[in-house]
Amino acid sequence: MINLRYIFLSTVLLFPGILSAQEGLTINNINFYGNSAFSTSELTILMELSEKKNVFMRMFSGTSESSRYSEYVLQRDLKRIINFYKTEGYLHAQIDSFRIHFDEEKLMQDEEGFVDINIYLHEGQPIFVESIELKFDNRDTTQNQNIRNIAQKIKKTTEKIVQRRFRDEDLNQTKAGIINAFNDRGYPFTSIKPVPVLNAKENKVQITFIVRPGPRVVLGNIEITGNDKVPSSLIRKQLTIKTSQLYQAKRIQTSRQQIYNLGLFSIVTIKILTEQMQDNHLPVQVIVKEAPRLTTKIGVGWGRDDRFRAYTEITRLGFLGGARRQSLFLKHSYREPITLNWEMIQPAFLSPDNNLSLKPFYRRQREESFKTKRTGQTTSLFRIMGRYTRGSLAYTLERVRTQYQDAD
Repeated sequence: MINLRYIFLSTVLLFPGILSAQEGLTINNINFYGNSAFSTSELTILMELSEKKNVFMRMFSGTSESSRYSEYVLQRDLKRIINFYKTEGYLHAQIDSFRIHFDEEKLMQDEEGFVDINIYLHEGQPIFVESIELKFDNRDTTQNQNIRNIAQKIKKTTEKIVQRRFRDEDLNQTKAGIINAFNDRGYPFTSIKPVPVLNAKENKVQITFIVRPGPRVVLGNIEITGNDKVPSSLIRKQLTIKTSQLYQAKRIQTSRQQIYNLGLFSIVTIKILTEQMQDNHLPVQVIVKEAPRLTTKIGVGWGRDDRFRAYTEITRLGFLGGARRQSLFLKHSYREPITLNWEMIQPAFLSPDNNLSLKPFYRRQREESFKTKRTGQTTSLFRIMGRYTRGSLAYTLERVRTQYQDAD
């Protein structure tokens, strides 16, 4: 590596004018040498500088500024690469040198040239997690047994990163897992500080998490604000929390989502009033903003097959009181002279995760050789099965009447 540095420094001393002329030249290739843990593509994606685009891409967007060589930007990219290695457990990683290759004759003749960037790095040995230890800084000794029970339940979570690389992402996930475990068992003020002790000779690290659980609290008075036409009793039915219940972060999040799923509010927030806590009782404030009760959509257009077409959709929230909503859809075009859909949706049907939909419809369609009239109803049950999963069960009863006509 010393020879490479010598060669590069010699180039700087012998051709200072040429090196300054490299600024702004198009980058042809970026190559890495000495990397084995991460591929060249994984490293180049971290860089602000980039290789020139292919011919097809340049036809549409030209040459990107990121493919113009700049030593200042390159230095920033090299620091970014080393920081990436350190977050992945390679604490000894370093850049040995870098070299810039270019066509000197083209530069002397003021012709457009290209540069190749060669980066030589030394990854070093990765650091592995040898052990994990939890230490609790708890002033309330009456909670020691509860804390020990929680520590026992999260033992598997903390042991997952043992014998793995000392990665920032794993460390942060472990911290979040510990905090969430305490948050869901009455400790909303839990804080945690990791203290790593590095054994450089053996490339191992011992991590001690110092956990300060804070006081164990229960929920106080629950206040609902922001609702005007929606009764507070309807909102309270969606809450999975209640006064004097042990604080649980998951229940608060579930309550917020179930209120929002009613479809009556544009904003739902559940605020924990920590500054008003008394005797370990936390007041709760449910803040909502009601969505518009009546919305109307109108559209018109022209198509070769449909010719003139128009539609309108009217939605009414709080239909017949409660959380029900209705939607009326009307459409007209040459092919579909009449389309009429009326839908009534009952949120939280039998369960906060269920929505019931009743949708009668009437439709007239016209083709060159026949006309049809369709009447019927679709009954659907929608269920929220997870954060990103929905399920539905539908039954449609339909009557179709067709009138054939001679094509002249």
